[in-house]
Amino acid sequence: MAYVAPTAASIKVLYPEFAAVADATIDAKIAQSLRWVDDSWIEDDRNPAMSAWVAAELQAAGLGTNAKFAAAKAAGVSRVKSGDLEFSFAGGTGSSGYGIAPSGASSPYYADFLAYLRRSKPAVGIV
Repeated sequence: MAYVAPTAASIKVLYPEFAAVADATIDAKIAQSLRWVDDSWIEDDRNPAMSAWVAAELQAAGLGTNAKFAAAKAAGVSRVKSGDLEFSFAGGTGSSGYGIAPSGASSPYYADFLAYLRRSKPAVGIV
């Protein structure tokens, strides 16, 4: 089965909070997502990973209703550092360990992206 990338329409169905965002804006973010998600990923994870990355970027740009981001803030996300990805929650910090972060790194969309990233690009341990 041939891979089919997400479209602006599919992003808006999956994340209705971005329904009012212009298709051209979403298409530009989809094109940028190819920097992170390529054909080396698990095929079934590519579309949802790209979609989550796009949603994180749209949220970071202040587009959409940001309902999920408001929920994350209510859950205790208090600080985000983009370089070397650092989150601060009530009482601690964390890192993805992958050294990449879209500008929406504090969003729940980015957490979804990281879940797909870990499946397609698992960390390798050498002993």
